[in-house]
Amino acid sequence: MATFRDVAEILFAVVLILGVFVSLTPQLKNVIKSKSTAGISFTTLYLGTIGSFFTATNAVLLNGMYLRYDIVGVLTGVKKSLLLFQLVSLWVMYVINYIVYCIYFKDEPKEQGSELAATPKEHETITDDLDLGGNHYQVEFPEKSHSRMESKQWKIILASTAFYLLAFVETIFIAVVLVVLFGIPDSRLTLFADILGYITAFITVIQWMPQIIKTIKNKSSGSFSIVMMLVMMPGSFVILFYLAYLSGERFSTWFSYLVAGIQQIILLVCIIYFDYIAPRGVSIKALFKRKKDQPDTNEGATTYVNVDEQTHLVGSSVNTKNNSTFTQQ
Repeated sequence: MATFRDVAEILFAVVLILGVFVSLTPQLKNVIKSKSTAGISFTTLYLGTIGSFFTATNAVLLNGMYLRYDIVGVLTGVKKSLLLFQLVSLWVMYVINYIVYCIYFKDEPKEQGSELAATPKEHETITDDLDLGGNHYQVEFPEKSHSRMESKQWKIILASTAFYLLAFVETIFIAVVLVVLFGIPDSRLTLFADILGYITAFITVIQWMPQIIKTIKNKSSGSFSIVMMLVMMPGSFVILFYLAYLSGERFSTWFSYLVAGIQQIILLVCIIYFDYIAPRGVSIKALFKRKKDQPDTNEGATTYVNVDEQTHLVGSSVNTKNNSTFTQQ
C-alpha cells in the first residue's frame, strides 16, 4: 500500500515534469518572437545542454533496472519512470532551445559597456575619394556585409556543437557496450554513471556564471527570458528539497542544485535591476543610500521669470530666444 511519502514523491515528480516545460518554453518563445539571441549566453545554454544529457544518461544507467515492473513492483516502477521522464524531458527541451538559438543566431555588436539598445546601423557605408576628369568627388559605398559563416562566434558554436555530438555518440556507445557485456546492475556500469554524475555536478556549479557576466556587461537581459528564471529558480529549490529530504540523497548529489539556485537568484536580481529599475534612473547606490535631509535655504537656487523688451538686464545672463529665461545671480 502506498504511503504518504510515496504519494509525495509521485506528486513532486509530476510537478517537476510540468516545471521543465513551463520553465524553458518562455525562453523558446522569446527567441522565436524576437528572432534574436541577443543577451543570451551561448556558454550557459551549451553547458545546460551537455549537463542535462549527462544527468539523463546517469539516471538511466543507475535506475534502468527499476523499469522492470514485474520485479520491483508497480509503485517503485512508476516513481522511477517519472524521474527518468523528467530528466529526459529536460534534456530534450535544452536541445530544442539550442537548435532554435543556432537558427536565430546573429553576431552581436562588441560590448562597450553600454546597453544592447546601442545597436549598429542597418546600412554601414565606406567613404572613398574619387577623381573623374579632374573633378574631385567623395562617394559612399555600402560596406560589405559579413555572412554568419565568417563570424568568430558562429565558428565557436559550430566547433562546440561538433564536440557535443562526439561526446553524445561516445557516451551512448560506451553505455550500450557496458550494458550488453555486463548487464544491469554492474559495478563497472555504476562507475561510468558516477563519472557522468561528477561531470554534471561541476557543470551545474558553473553553468549560470557566463549568463550573469553577460547580463552585467550588456546591462540588459536582451532576449533572455525573465519568466524562465521566475519559474526555474524556485524549481531548483524544489529539486533540492526533493533530493535532500524526500529521496534522502547524499550531499554530493544535491549540492550542485543549491549552488545553481543561488546563481539563479543573482541572475534574476541583475535582470530586474537592469531591465526595470535602471531605466528609471535609479542607481545601485541610490537603492542602499539613505535619503539626506534637503537644505531649507534657497541660496544658489535658480529663479525663472518671463522676459520682455522692457526688462532690465543688469547683472544677468539672458537667452534671447523665444521663451527666454532670466537667471538671478
